Amino acid sequence: NPSSRTWSVVKSDDLHKGDGLPFRVSPDQLTLVAKAAPAEKPESSKRSARTPPSAERPPKQHKSSAQKVAPEVAYDMAEELICPITMELPVDPVTAADGVVYERNAIADWIAKGNGKSPKLNTPMGKTLLPAPHIKNIIRKIVESGTLAGEKADAWKTATAASEDAALVKKTKAAAANRDAEACLKMGIWHKGGEKGLEKSPAHARDYFRLGAKAGCETCRFQRAVMLLEQSPRVGYVPAAAMNMTLAAERGVWQAQVCMARHCLRTAPLFDDVVDARLACTWFERALAVMPEGDETKGVGEMLAVAK
Repeated sequence: NPSSRTWSVVKSDDLHKGDGLPFRVSPDQLTLVAKAAPAEKPESSKRSARTPPSAERPPKQHKSSAQKVAPEVAYDMAEELICPITMELPVDPVTAADGVVYERNAIADWIAKGNGKSPKLNTPMGKTLLPAPHIKNIIRKIVESGTLAGEKADAWKTATAASEDAALVKKTKAAAANRDAEACLKMGIWHKGGEKGLEKSPAHARDYFRLGAKAGCETCRFQRAVMLLEQSPRVGYVPAAAMNMTLAAERGVWQAQVCMARHCLRTAPLFDDVVDARLACTWFERALAVMPEGDETKGVGEMLAVAK
């Protein structure tokens, strides 16, 4: 009713509501019937009358599949996914011939020991193992969304991180063996700091840095020089450190250029040369020309000002 700006909705005769269940109708199935405007209504009633029913409905909340899983359902699901051998959520899940999900290494060891029966069902079982990436995706969603928490979830996160690190190290090590400069740099840094599950080994780090330098990585050359300087009590390392540091600086490694500048100011001596502030300024300026913006840039700028 345009004059009163009120309206109501009624069903057509061919629409039925079965068993008291809610139903939906499309606009072409509705008939608009004019009603006389009522006598004066409160302001809130007027607003309600002018508002189409569809506008009164709250907007739909779209949730991800992980958010739709109720916590109790997630825990029940997790119980079904726990490996019967390790009693943990599998990091590399596989489905065995008995239809049960296992940790790959655990069930593979079980079969290798000559066990011909299912660890869970105790029925005859073949040796076929099928990858189950969908299971891993389900576990990842319910764990990372926080739907599943606790010791099992924490243990899965730790084991997954270790597994991913091991896979990355294996791939990087193979690339380093083929003289990939970037891979050599990564392996050297990881061994130097004991990262990615590798042992902390200065000797291995120096070897990878040397290999990377031969492959043309000047950052590897700089890192090797730093490690050689850390062995300065052994006099034989000093000339090698100085040579590598100088080459890395000349070839544009800003960290090496800063080291050379500090050497010229005798704050980080590499050689027996006298103090040379002018040369220090040159190295600082070269470093500032290539280094990325940041707090370190400010620090180098301050050292340059002092040198001047």
